[in-house]
Amino acid sequence: MYYYCLYGLSIASDLAFSQLTSISEDEANQQPDQLIHVCKSPISTDISHTKSGYFYIGEKRSYLHNDHIFMEICNGTTIHYETEPNCNLEYVRSFLLGYGMSMLCLQRNILTFHCSAIEKGGYAYLISGESGCGKSTLTGKLLQQGCGFLADDIAAVLFEGEQPIIPPTFPYQKLCRDAALSQGYDPKDLIYIDEEKDKFLVPMHELAISHPIPFHSFVYLFVHNGKELIYEKLEGMDKFIQLIENQFLRHLLGERKFAPSIGQCCLNIAKEIEVHVIGRPRNSYVVDEICHIFDSQIFHDTRVKRTELT
Repeated sequence: MYYYCLYGLSIASDLAFSQLTSISEDEANQQPDQLIHVCKSPISTDISHTKSGYFYIGEKRSYLHNDHIFMEICNGTTIHYETEPNCNLEYVRSFLLGYGMSMLCLQRNILTFHCSAIEKGGYAYLISGESGCGKSTLTGKLLQQGCGFLADDIAAVLFEGEQPIIPPTFPYQKLCRDAALSQGYDPKDLIYIDEEKDKFLVPMHELAISHPIPFHSFVYLFVHNGKELIYEKLEGMDKFIQLIENQFLRHLLGERKFAPSIGQCCLNIAKEIEVHVIGRPRNSYVVDEICHIFDSQIFHDTRVKRTELT
């Protein structure tokens, strides 16, 4: 077995994950209620007949079946999986860490978001947006300017009392070939993970934050057809809706993303954080201007809050 930590949980897995942070068996067993088992085993017979493309998200049992993996997630503690013939093991790992762990977290009332997460001044900032919005490019630029690294592609939100916090995930960033080359990486030194999207895992160990960080702001990026940058700080229910719409499982949940338990968790998060929206012109390279918005409008609020606290 292999033992790892992720989202404040411990994982005992029969499949190795090179991107996860390893821990000892003794460390994994210190908190039995936080130990997750990932194991290759037969799926329950009542769903074993389903075709590829099937999924279901339930409070105690969830399933996902595609061309690479068939997995069953139970009681927020276990992920059983079977691999399909001719599967790509890197895709199997990706689905286990993405959809599998997100479904398991939801069973534990932990929400996950489709985003990257950085640290600045002791606070966490989540950066979300649909494919092609420039999220990875912006995150890379902010990391070059001194931010710490918490997560890429998916982040979980935990609570300490009423304060939402972001635990670290694993110290790698996913980049497509063009983004990796533009940031000066040699693809031969990276881990190739996705043939369809031509993506690599880029190590971020030197910038990685190893402990949970208070959640300060959620930032959503989008692309528009105008000529100017758009910036808005959201208030009230607009903050809540933005969080609802950027859950990692939003496409699978459909209208169930507004379920009472999920909605209440999003409300609890929205009460404690800020939500910002930035729109960039299509076909324009404006990453420096967006970084200026972070420095003047988003990170600036952190400095003000810390000053008020002292």
